[in-house]
Amino acid sequence: MKKKEKLINDIKSIIFNYGGFSISDVEYENSPVISIDGKINKIAESFDISGAYVTTYINEIEISEDYYFYEDLSTNILVDILSICKSFCTDCEKTMKRCKS
Repeated sequence: MKKKEKLINDIKSIIFNYGGFSISDVEYENSPVISIDGKINKIAESFDISGAYVTTYINEIEISEDYYFYEDLSTNILVDILSICKSFCTDCEKTMKRCKS
């Protein structure tokens, strides 16, 4: 299995088990940057089983939201998304332990 395929499978596995989420649900420093072109920034801000919702900003003003399938993202971005997914997974497990106590 190629690295990119493994990353996508790992991301999908976590989201299958814990559900989709947004970056605001996780204590994470930065959202993955999909692209920067001058004053235009595309930032992945929420994730579901098939891909990421990406918000486009111009000069920090939100102008649109697009959807990117994981297969269309670079390996480096997928590494960032998997890291965020793992943080989300950890947060969910901590919450479940607190609820059981």
